[in-house]
Amino acid sequence: MGSETTTICEQALATPCTVQHLRASCIHVDLDDDSIPIPSTTSSARVPLKTLLDEIRAALNSPARVEQHPLIRQSIAISSASSPSSSSSSALEYAQTLPSPVKEVFVGRKCAEAVLKGADVFAPGVLAMTQGVIPGDTVVILGVVEDPKTGEYPVPRGTTLDHNNNNNNNNNNGTLPPPPSWAETARRRLFLGVGVAELSRVDVFRDSRGRAVRLTHRLFPNPTLHGVGLGLVMPQSLPSTVAACVLLDDKEEEEEEEEEASTTRSSRDVKVLDMCACPGGKTTAIAEILEDRKRRRSRRRRRILPNKNEEEEDEDDGRIMVYALDRTHTKAKRIQDLCEELGVTSVKALKMDATKSVRLDSPPSSPTSPTPTPTTTTTTTSDKELRRLERKRKGAELRGMPTPKNTTQVTNRTTQHEQGGFHKESFDYILLDAPCSAMGLRPRLVQEATLESLRQAAVYQRIFIRQAVQLLKPGGRLVVSTCTINPWENEANVRWTLDHFPELRLGDARSSRVRVGGPGLTGGPPLEENTTTPTTTTTTWLTQEEAEKVQRFTPLAPSDAPGFFIALYTKE
Repeated sequence: MGSETTTICEQALATPCTVQHLRASCIHVDLDDDSIPIPSTTSSARVPLKTLLDEIRAALNSPARVEQHPLIRQSIAISSASSPSSSSSSALEYAQTLPSPVKEVFVGRKCAEAVLKGADVFAPGVLAMTQGVIPGDTVVILGVVEDPKTGEYPVPRGTTLDHNNNNNNNNNNGTLPPPPSWAETARRRLFLGVGVAELSRVDVFRDSRGRAVRLTHRLFPNPTLHGVGLGLVMPQSLPSTVAACVLLDDKEEEEEEEEEASTTRSSRDVKVLDMCACPGGKTTAIAEILEDRKRRRSRRRRRILPNKNEEEEDEDDGRIMVYALDRTHTKAKRIQDLCEELGVTSVKALKMDATKSVRLDSPPSSPTSPTPTPTTTTTTTSDKELRRLERKRKGAELRGMPTPKNTTQVTNRTTQHEQGGFHKESFDYILLDAPCSAMGLRPRLVQEATLESLRQAAVYQRIFIRQAVQLLKPGGRLVVSTCTINPWENEANVRWTLDHFPELRLGDARSSRVRVGGPGLTGGPPLEENTTTPTTTTTTWLTQEEAEKVQRFTPLAPSDAPGFFIALYTKE
């Protein structure tokens, strides 16, 4: 990537994707066209995909296009009927017609990025407001960026602006104080849209919760997805869903044909590891795919042997064990909570540092190898957690599932704390969504990475890769993904991995069913361990054949996706 291309990418990363994606749960949503009856009284009804798409269209209350992705069947694409340029012009023109003095709401950077993606303005993100704002007022939304050196905003939260500082035309006589420089910068550079206030200024800064402003005219036409398809879908970018599909895309159709031809064949247990799992989006995607496969195998078997009881059937299908790791109790708890919200039962969230996840005091795993015994810790449920539990209860009602009793009275939750790590060669599948520079997230209004931090991020990822290779069984599959466009963290680390682990083979991450991203890069400066700056000579990170086997997503590609990278390895 040249400097000019990098600059263009950075500019594109400051804007949101023109197409948003939701991931439908293949546990609760019927993504198949076929309809094979299941003679079981315990199976719950699944929502047909067509019904779900119609419900999403109705919930959006906008002319957005809602359709299933042609290759990734779990992914639902939502695109606005209007172009970003026309939406931007409409919002700006509407703001210019507002009567003076205009009432303004200034929000922090993270809130501004969420608004660009389609969210409304919620109270915690508001930094400053014009005095006298009450519910029902039309307000202009403006973004404020923090100082890149100190990380602090130029204005303290709770600041009130008077009407005199809202309009430059009122300052022409020079008798009034000039508007704050940060406010003028926001007006020139970070106009986000126009909306209707739902909370007064006093309520915004006193309670700091609830929706403060409902957007009516947006700079970008992305609709808000808050509350859409509760319990049936979750927001997830297309590349993230692709990463889960690539990991599990190992001749599934051939296995199902064998299963249907031989009803006496027993399935083995499947062990999966997600090494850096929080918040759990990819973890639940993996678990849903595996649970859906098990359901489809069961469906075929029951069609052939309708008299077989369900206990025997569960033994034949084997167990699904998905371990999700992260290094704090809070993150492990978030993963487990998401699994419960989506109805995923095969995930075990553990507090563990993935850089120390290999047990060095034991031989490689065998069918009888014990798994580490976790300890349980207790945490107190916050108001935010109680609100999440209430959303979970509503989602259960929508799916026709039993409603949790006394949801709002739950006061304690448990998370798993894992001390010992895992035996070598314990897992059939491993997903390593490695910690990275995040130079692919969209929209990102500020890019804080330096040349040195980009290099160090790549070196740090290698610690995780070493652990993953040791934990992977022979014949297993490893996917390493990042949400960055930085070649040092992507292609350079693929080259390093292939050079240092001869037992690994670069698999085809662009196979026919999941061929969505573009090829990798084949050149660039080398990443050397003993230097802090790249040398002037160039080297080939990947051959042309290897570059075709990985998936690189950039905001400049036709898919208009976030920056992302996927590499698949198989272990001999």
